[in-house]
Amino acid sequence: MASWLIGISLFILLFFSMPFFSNILLGYLESQYPAQESFVKVPAIVLLGGAGVPPVPPRVYPEFNEAGDRIFHAARLYKKGYAPYIILTGSKRENFLKEHTGDSDNNAYFLTEFCGIDSSVLILDNNSANTYQNAAFTNKIFNERRWDKRIILVTSARHMHRSVLIFRKLGFIAYPAPTDFNSYTNLFSMRYMFFPTADALKTSTTVLHELYGIAGYSIMGWL
Repeated sequence: MASWLIGISLFILLFFSMPFFSNILLGYLESQYPAQESFVKVPAIVLLGGAGVPPVPPRVYPEFNEAGDRIFHAARLYKKGYAPYIILTGSKRENFLKEHTGDSDNNAYFLTEFCGIDSSVLILDNNSANTYQNAAFTNKIFNERRWDKRIILVTSARHMHRSVLIFRKLGFIAYPAPTDFNSYTNLFSMRYMFFPTADALKTSTTVLHELYGIAGYSIMGWL
């Protein structure tokens, strides 16, 4: 019995560690909302957090992480005139000290310092700790300002499906603007696609995290 359990565990580990299969899983999530080049005008672009790291020593300044494309995509859409404001969501991370800045502050730094966007058009959320709270904060802003509840939603492609469902649950018309694509459409162009790698396992873990999130948020009634 023990040998069977060990064998099954190794098989599962190998399966999720193969680039071929991890890419299929990721591609499923990222294909829900294809990238678009044009949008209708809306009251605000909503940029979800998770794209950077605060200036925690030895860092002196905030830094991007692998989801940093979100920041530049939001800036791109703003400069094309699709919205007069950008709402930045995301509080401090639990694993960082209180004095460190949160996602919204870090993203505001990148937008003003590197993208030339005036701080007066940025609306910061320093309190929400998850995607549902991001949407709830945005809903509060829209209600206070009596804006028409239409947004351009910017986040990583793998995270877009859950995010859109949450915002629509709160009554928004959310136009998806996915970025940070990491899957490949031509699977057979991948070298060593059936050789297990740590990167593939990380990708599979990210996909499973999203799927767990969708299931959990559904149980909570947030979708």
